[in-house]
Amino acid sequence: MSKPIFWNHACEELSKKDKVIKLIINKYNKDYIIESKNPFKTLCRSIISQQISTTAAKSIYEKFELLSSLIPDKIIKTSDYEFRKIGLSKQKISYIKTLSEKVNSEKINLVKLKTLQPEKTFKTLTELKGIGPWTANIFLMFYCLNANIFPSNDLGLKNGLKKFYKNSNQLNTIKNLWDPWCSVGTFYIWRALDGEPLNY
Repeated sequence: MSKPIFWNHACEELSKKDKVIKLIINKYNKDYIIESKNPFKTLCRSIISQQISTTAAKSIYEKFELLSSLIPDKIIKTSDYEFRKIGLSKQKISYIKTLSEKVNSEKINLVKLKTLQPEKTFKTLTELKGIGPWTANIFLMFYCLNANIFPSNDLGLKNGLKKFYKNSNQLNTIKNLWDPWCSVGTFYIWRALDGEPLNY
């Protein structure tokens, strides 16, 4: 898996501007965002990850992938009971099935979203049931490879800023400092906090 084309340049610029992120980048310099080749997988995984720990999300997602094979038609036909058994909430099952129906009926073309302006992709996604700003931002980061996404409502990012910058209330300051490489800065905060690289 190759790095995004902007990655090395982004790391150099962030390191010059931010001493804290420089230390984290140096420590985890072998890790980077791995581009998702499957937009449906990215959305399913991020829906599963909403408001639960990284460890729990990973465990549930792996079971989900085994059960569904990531095939929209199979997801639609699988009973809610089967999904509940692997740890998915009633609400998330509803979100994933709604998404699966939209994809299966070709009411939405997820691949095409990569070709749109980020604002348009964000708007299109957040109009879908169960996809809020956080999930849309994950899609922009990992599938669209947008270099400048700052998911300000992400708990992990807030916790990371609190831990490494001693302040979680300076979101706008950090956002401005990292611009135009917010996705890269965010990835490294997650990396340092979670102990393993996050990819969707």
